[in-house]
Amino acid sequence: GLCTTRERTVADRGEAVAAATAMGYPVVLKALSDEIPHKSDHGLVLVGLENADDVEAGWDMLQARIAALNPSAANVEILLQEMVSGGIETFAGVAHHPGFGHVLAFGLGGIDLEVRQDFALRKLPLRDGDAERMIEEIDGAARLDAFRGQPAADKQSLAAVLYAVSDLIHSAGDQIRELDLNPIKVMPAGDGCVIVDALILPQPTEGAD
Repeated sequence: GLCTTRERTVADRGEAVAAATAMGYPVVLKALSDEIPHKSDHGLVLVGLENADDVEAGWDMLQARIAALNPSAANVEILLQEMVSGGIETFAGVAHHPGFGHVLAFGLGGIDLEVRQDFALRKLPLRDGDAERMIEEIDGAARLDAFRGQPAADKQSLAAVLYAVSDLIHSAGDQIRELDLNPIKVMPAGDGCVIVDALILPQPTEGAD
């Protein structure tokens, strides 16, 4: 029930251009492979493509970068995605700790996550009020409030995302080792949140590496 970006896989440059034209510019191109969980680390996410020429050049660039990967990755698809502008970037991540259970982390997303390591933690499942308290207790909480003429972010919708993640882990947690939603773009109050990228790693089956 959460809002995600419009997106589709494309097989070649022509299909990418046709899909981008139908979706509307600007768009994003990114590699899609279970072998490449963190695509941006390899330059495999291209944002702000404004027209057909950008999409065609982006396609060629991704193909060259994929071919240059070491070790090489098999079964890589290309995903075309609408570009979501504006909003505050946040993240929600879940990790399973043997003997302790699943833990939810929440904080500002994008480069803020890499630089500041500013996040709140809770053992799952969340209790009533936990999501709201997590949002307010990070050091960067003021980024989600109204300031300098900018409207407040939709913290109510953001809390709903965190509760939905908790519900998912409660119902399917024994199948999920790790979950990462980054970024979650929090739009102005009343406009909701959009999950731009998501990663789910399953628990390994017994006897598997």
